[in-house]
Amino acid sequence: MGVHEHHHPLERGHAHLRAEGRGTDVREKQPVLCLHATYLVYSPLHELSHVIGTYLVGGRVTYVKLIPRFWLGEFARAWITTEGTTESWQQLISSSFPYILDVGSVGAGYLFLRRGFSRKAFVVGLTFMLLCLRPFFGLVCETSAFLEGDKNDMYWIAQIVGSFLLWVFLSLSIGLSLITIVRILKRFTAFPETPSIHESTAGGSVCRGAYRFCCGNFYRGGY
Repeated sequence: MGVHEHHHPLERGHAHLRAEGRGTDVREKQPVLCLHATYLVYSPLHELSHVIGTYLVGGRVTYVKLIPRFWLGEFARAWITTEGTTESWQQLISSSFPYILDVGSVGAGYLFLRRGFSRKAFVVGLTFMLLCLRPFFGLVCETSAFLEGDKNDMYWIAQIVGSFLLWVFLSLSIGLSLITIVRILKRFTAFPETPSIHESTAGGSVCRGAYRFCCGNFYRGGY
């Protein structure tokens, strides 16, 4: 029987926010709100990826907790419990499947956004968050927790493939994700000014959509 559980450093951020959040201007909290919005989507998708990986290798899922119990003040724990994954290769695929999907997600996000598939800022921003920011957030948080000694997915993956291969994968994944995000945003440096004639309207909505959707600054004006 296996348990895939993650416990992110975000929990300490909540304690700081509760202690210092009073009287803080709403605009100063926007990055925190953006982080929370990404986490709300990240956790269920992360655990469902473990579920898919487990069934792909012939295992069974006996319990699923998709999100922390926010209503009880719990912010950083979700997990699944599995059976039938006794072989090391089964455990490896089940444990690493969310991160394989994360890398693929970033690649798909880059292709979609580079092609300017939509002219609606909300749609573009939502795509940017789900396919680019969410995987990057997850990889960084899981790696940070692993560095602090948490026995999360990374710990068990390292037990199977070794620390060297794990760090090679994490370095490449985080590095490529960060480069992808920077390239997408850097392409449209004219925002919020009017895009130049060389920038497509659909593509230029990436920054506007990401800013609007993630940070919640719904300013006046149309798309």
